[in-house]
Amino acid sequence: MAGCTIASYQTLLYLFTFIATGEILCQVRNPERIQIPRVRSPVPIAATAQNNANVIGRPSNKQLANKQSSKSQQNSSRLLQQNPPAPPVSVKELFNSSSCVEPPFTCPHPRIQFYLYTRLTQNDPELLDVTDPESLYTSHFNPKHPVKIIIHGFQGGRNLSPSTDLRNAYFTRGNYNIIIVDYSTLAQIPCLNQVEWAPRFCGMCIAQLANYLADHPRGVPPDKLHLMG
Repeated sequence: MAGCTIASYQTLLYLFTFIATGEILCQVRNPERIQIPRVRSPVPIAATAQNNANVIGRPSNKQLANKQSSKSQQNSSRLLQQNPPAPPVSVKELFNSSSCVEPPFTCPHPRIQFYLYTRLTQNDPELLDVTDPESLYTSHFNPKHPVKIIIHGFQGGRNLSPSTDLRNAYFTRGNYNIIIVDYSTLAQIPCLNQVEWAPRFCGMCIAQLANYLADHPRGVPPDKLHLMG
C-alpha cells in the first residue's frame, strides 16, 4: 500500500506540472489580457494621531496590530504542535474539494510571489509586483539577458533544491534574469488536496507575469521566456 501511495504521489506531481504549464500557455495566448495599471496607488500616510501616541509613550495602532498578529501566530503554532495534521491515507483524499486557502482565487495572489535573481542580487532577490510598472524599472532586470522562470514542485520553495541548484548553475555560465515562482505555502502538507485546482490557479498567475513582461517597455516577449518546472 505504501508503495502504491508513493507512486500515486509521483504521478500527481507530474500531472501538477503538466497542467500548470498548459494553463500558462493558454493564458498567454489569450488576447484578453489582464491590463496593467500605469499609475501606482498612493502610499497611505500614517495618521498624525498615531505619531502623537508614540510621542507620549502610548503604543500606536500599528504596534498593537503587530502584537496581536504575533500572539495569534504563536497560538496557531501551539495548536498545530498539539494537533499535527494527519497525512492522507488514500489517493482519494488528495482530491478533496476543500482547500488550505480561502477564496477568492484571483491573480495576483499574495501567496504566489515572483522573485528576481541576477548575478548582482543572488543573495538579495527582488520581489516583482506585476501590478506596478515601476517594479520592473527599479529592479536589476536586464532585457538583454536571457530570462529563466523556475517553478518548484510540491513541498518545494525558492530556497530549496532544485530551485537553488538551477539558479546557481546558470550564474556560473553567465548573466541571466532568473525569476523563481514561490508558492511554497500552497504546496505543503496538509494541502495535498490542492493538486486538483492549484496547477490551473498558479498557471493563471504565471501567465499574468508573462503578460506583464510582454507589455512592459523594459520587458521581453513571451517567446523569449524559458519556463522550467
